Amino acid sequence: MSYLVIELSARKTNMLQCLGVLAPAPVLPAVMLTHALDLRLRASSDHSVLGVRGVGLVHRHGVPWIEYFDTQGGYIESKIVHRRAGCMFDTDDIVASKKKGTPAGPQQNSMQPQALADIEWALLLDCEQHVSSDFARRVQDVLQSMRLGGGVIESAFVKVFEAWSDALKHALRVGYWIEDVTADIRASASQSDPMLAILAAISDRQFGWIVPVNLGYALLEAPKNRRGARDGRHHAFAEHMIGAIRFVPASLARQHDLKPTNLWRYGWDGDQFVVTNRSSAVLSPSASF
Repeated sequence: MSYLVIELSARKTNMLQCLGVLAPAPVLPAVMLTHALDLRLRASSDHSVLGVRGVGLVHRHGVPWIEYFDTQGGYIESKIVHRRAGCMFDTDDIVASKKKGTPAGPQQNSMQPQALADIEWALLLDCEQHVSSDFARRVQDVLQSMRLGGGVIESAFVKVFEAWSDALKHALRVGYWIEDVTADIRASASQSDPMLAILAAISDRQFGWIVPVNLGYALLEAPKNRRGARDGRHHAFAEHMIGAIRFVPASLARQHDLKPTNLWRYGWDGDQFVVTNRSSAVLSPSASF
């Protein structure tokens, strides 16, 4: 058994948690990044894996992609950076372009719904396998060829620890420990609507720094064969599961009795795929309908 602390920086990660919710906190992508990492390592020549059992998330730094424009009144306006895609976004764009009577080109393509940020995070991995220094270097190399939340991982530094206390101390040198407080907010809120309860908690400073993020997906149908599905796998339509996370300053998090059971995990709760670090959550490796 070993513990890994991965300090990474990524550019142009997706801030769009769902339509209407922006946050430079790719919690779900970060947890699933470790799963993808294990799959890539298993596909390598010696089929070695980490056997990740849990992931601790520490936010170090985040900068949204913002453009600043001078206005006629002498003020500076800040706007989220938008880029045009290489093709039309939907049928309405194509129809609108044809009505203009000009050939379709980049100048006619609509802006894509996106919001980007550069981030620096630390991931604390609880691995069931022993990790040697040579294997840690290979993990580092593989990570630099991967993506996080659609963004490019520019750097990744991996350090191995055999003791949980040493790994936790290194991960919490600076930054903010990220924890799932969705259930706590719903239990203590007077609002019957879960989303209204989260919004009320965000505006109430006694709860700390709380941010709404996407923590999973709820299936709208049973997965089935569908033409055009990625890699020929079963496909199902789903909707976002918006929850709430709290950013706990590292100085306060070090005072908590954090255990490996407080790390983030992924799995199924009925027909809902979720990630959480609540130790009381019972997750299944497969969905039930």
